[in-house]
Amino acid sequence: MASDLVVLLFKATAAVSAGLLIILALRGPATRWLGAQGAYALWLMAPLLLTVALLPGPVRVAEAGIPHPALVAISTVTDMAGSKAVAAATPAWSPSPADLALPLGFVWGIGVVVSLATAFRRQRAFEAALGALTPCESEGVAVHRAAHPDIGPAMIGFLRPRIVVPANFAELYAPDERRLVLAHEQVHLHRGDPLANLMALLVRSAFWFNPLVHWSEARFRMDQELACDAVVLGRAPSDRRRYAEALLKAQFGTGWLVGTCSWPTRDASLLKARVASLTRVQPSTRRRRMGLVVVALVASCGGYAAWAAQPARTVIAPRHLIGPKTSLLRAVSRGDLAQARAVIQGGANLNLVERGEGTPLIVAARAGDLAMVRLLVESGAAIDQSAPGDANPLIASSRQGRLETVRYLIGKGADVNKVVPLDETALINAASAGKLEVVEELLAHGADPNLAVMVEEQGRRPFQRSPLSEAGRHGHADIVQLLRAHGAIA
Repeated sequence: MASDLVVLLFKATAAVSAGLLIILALRGPATRWLGAQGAYALWLMAPLLLTVALLPGPVRVAEAGIPHPALVAISTVTDMAGSKAVAAATPAWSPSPADLALPLGFVWGIGVVVSLATAFRRQRAFEAALGALTPCESEGVAVHRAAHPDIGPAMIGFLRPRIVVPANFAELYAPDERRLVLAHEQVHLHRGDPLANLMALLVRSAFWFNPLVHWSEARFRMDQELACDAVVLGRAPSDRRRYAEALLKAQFGTGWLVGTCSWPTRDASLLKARVASLTRVQPSTRRRRMGLVVVALVASCGGYAAWAAQPARTVIAPRHLIGPKTSLLRAVSRGDLAQARAVIQGGANLNLVERGEGTPLIVAARAGDLAMVRLLVESGAAIDQSAPGDANPLIASSRQGRLETVRYLIGKGADVNKVVPLDETALINAASAGKLEVVEELLAHGADPNLAVMVEEQGRRPFQRSPLSEAGRHGHADIVQLLRAHGAIA
């Protein structure tokens, strides 16, 4: 769980950093060509790429039973000396060291809490400095007047944002200036900037360790203010001088507070940028609209590229959901040689492992379909390919007493002493099933009568299975005699 969180955090950090670098590179040209509103719209790319990073990546559908490279299976068996069989699955790759995942997650969580607590403590201190708020009206706009002068104007709050003006608002600003200032704050309100600032806070808190995020937040708030200025001046282009005078009257502000869209600012560079923007010719409505379309296309392409760049997730799908390649198993199960040959020529996977069935060769060997077995082997099927729980070709044919198939597989080099977890050996299976002729054939070609396998079954103590013990347990006296004659001792 902790390692998954760390991996997700790394992915999200990479996506957010990439998005911010793109935005920072484009905001200058965007401001010149599309205006301040186009530059502000670019910031939508950051949450888009973050969202994409949290979505599941592309899916690669794999046929059921094909071994996945992420796991390496290790299994051994025991001999009569009593060494124990071991089966284990070990990840070949781990996204992060398990011993570091939990401490990293803990440190990250502490950082998030501290970042959020610090932001809200500053916000509470600012609101406390306002004193009691008195609802009133100024220039036809509903506002709240603070108890103290020289704090504001500003918009505070997330869910119920309010425009707050200082106690000396009427004395400090002329009527036309008050109208422009309040129009600016109303743009923040109608555009939903308080919620945008909340999102910025959450991103900054989640990536508190990333200096690029902190540096970018100030640029985001700068573009937000410039975009508001552009909207107001677009409606009243003749009021540029009054707007500049209103800005200069409130050059000392609160800084960037999470729940505040503030008219004044402590940032001298922002003040200069806002004043300088007043002399800039605004792009035409057509250019702004085209610019927004371009921004949307860039954001969409960037989001898709980020999503497609994620490593594909492998999904193991059942046979009936895959399609043409798995038709080989169906053809083999029906004994349809012509169809099986056609599917093989079409590039079917000869060594497909289907849970509950095995490989096509295992299915054919189990059924004793010698012609199909020949076709598969001659076409390149792995003769010793195993499927724990479904055996291997030699074990499956031995268990069913398919003597001709057993002879053919041995003649093609099948390992007579191959051990398959959960299925033991060909000799154990033949002895257990009472297939005397198959037992003779296996012994004649080197099957070890003393090769035993340690078995662990739920609710039972581990025990050994050997050809002799299985033949005796099932009452096959002729096989017991034959095994003893070949040196079986237990």
